[in-house]
Amino acid sequence: MRFAMMLSLLSVFFVAACQTSKSEMYTGTAGDAFEERRVVRDLKVLPVKLPKQIHGKYDQADLDRFYRDWPMAGARLIADGVYEETSEEVRAMAALESPSTGHLLVLEIKYLDLGDSDSRASSVLHNTKQGWSHVLATGRLINAETGELVVELQFEQSSGGIAKPAFENDMANLGQELGRWLNEHR
Repeated sequence: MRFAMMLSLLSVFFVAACQTSKSEMYTGTAGDAFEERRVVRDLKVLPVKLPKQIHGKYDQADLDRFYRDWPMAGARLIADGVYEETSEEVRAMAALESPSTGHLLVLEIKYLDLGDSDSRASSVLHNTKQGWSHVLATGRLINAETGELVVELQFEQSSGGIAKPAFENDMANLGQELGRWLNEHR
């Protein structure tokens, strides 16, 4: 009986710890290059461009670390999400520089609010969005050889989980959403 009650409490905690919301993605096309969305197989994700101001609860040491570590960490998480979501049909990898072949993704975060992890932890069982993160970003999928824009996507991501840091969760989810978009447009 105790075990069943403990298991029930743990399942509630884990479900509550993984709350996210999905993006509303709007596409803009660039002429004939939009047709390439159907043949994206090799995708390099460049370091994520962070905004000049990051909102949320953190200190200066954290902020310095964010600007140092997160551009490549975000690129890796996005690439992993695309790779997994497309069942490995798109070979997505993080890259420091633009490749000369295949496609590349340039993601610029326009607004980043990390929220408040203490507030998220205290409201996890109440199912409120208090302290959640909020990311508004523009992703440009580009033909690496020609430099032509294939598609521009707008992402809006939000996380309320406490299982992993909000930025990591948001970037992983964003990568999965891009992977789903690629799957839907093949």
